[in-house]
Amino acid sequence: MTTAAEALRALETTLRALPLHAFAGRLGPLLAEHTGLGDPRVRLVDYAAARLVSITDPEDVVPTSTSTPGAAFREQRAVVDGDGGVHLPLLCRGDCLGVLSGTPGEPVGIERLAELAEVADAVADALRVAEVGTDELARARRDRRMTVAAEMQWELLPGRGLACPEFTLAGQLEPAYGVRGDNFDWSVDPGSLTLTLTNGMGEGLEAALLTTIAITAMRNARRSGHGIAEAAALADQAVWGQFGGERFVAGLLLTVDLRTGALAVVDCGSPQLWPS
Repeated sequence: MTTAAEALRALETTLRALPLHAFAGRLGPLLAEHTGLGDPRVRLVDYAAARLVSITDPEDVVPTSTSTPGAAFREQRAVVDGDGGVHLPLLCRGDCLGVLSGTPGEPVGIERLAELAEVADAVADALRVAEVGTDELARARRDRRMTVAAEMQWELLPGRGLACPEFTLAGQLEPAYGVRGDNFDWSVDPGSLTLTLTNGMGEGLEAALLTTIAITAMRNARRSGHGIAEAAALADQAVWGQFGGERFVAGLLLTVDLRTGALAVVDCGSPQLWPS
C-alpha cells in the first residue's frame, strides 16, 4: 500500500516532468490519480483578487468574497464544506495563488487535511514554476485585456504576498487592469527586509516606464550589495539621465532589521511614512 508521503513524492516527480503546454489540462487528472481527490479543481485568483477562475474552464468562476473556496483563499487555511468537499489555499511562501478543491470521498480528519495541504503546497510550487514558461495561466487569471502599462507593472512585482517566521507581507495593484505608475517591491536578506513603494509621474505608459527605470535601478543597487540610500541615489541618476528633470518618480524605501526591529527609511516624496 502506498503511503501519503510516497504518493506526494510521486506527484511532485510527475509535476516536474509535465510539459508546459499540457500542464493545465493534465493537472486535474494527475491530482485524482495521486491524491484520491474526486473532481479536483484548481482555480487561480484573478488580477483584481475578486474571483477564483478554473485553469481549464473559463465558466468555472467563484467569488473570493462569498464562496467556500473564497473563504479558503481569504483565510489561507483549509475549509471543508457541508457536502464533504475540501478547499485548500495554494500557498507559495505566503503568496496565495488560488485554491485547490476536491472531494476526498471519506470524512476528513486532521491528518488527512495535513496531507492534502502538502499536496496543495506542491501544486502551488509547480504553478509558480509553470507560469514562467507558459502564458496559459496568465490568460486564465484575466477577464479582459490589460493596458500595456498595467502589464509592465504586474511583471515588475515580486508577488502579492510573502511570509517568513518574522513577518507577513501582502500587496495589491488597483485598478488591476489599468494601473499606471504605482508599484511595490521587496527582498529578504539574512537578517533584513527591504521594501520600496514607487509612483511614476503621469499617466499610462510614460508613468510605467518611469517606475520600471526606478525599480530596476534600485534592484541593481540592492543586488550589488548596496543599501537603500545608494539605491535611491542610483534610481535618481537613472531617471534624471533619461528625462533630465522633466519627470520624476516618488518613492519610499525601507529596511527592517529582523533581529532588532530597527527601521531605516529614505523618503523620496510620496507616499509619506507616518510614524506611530
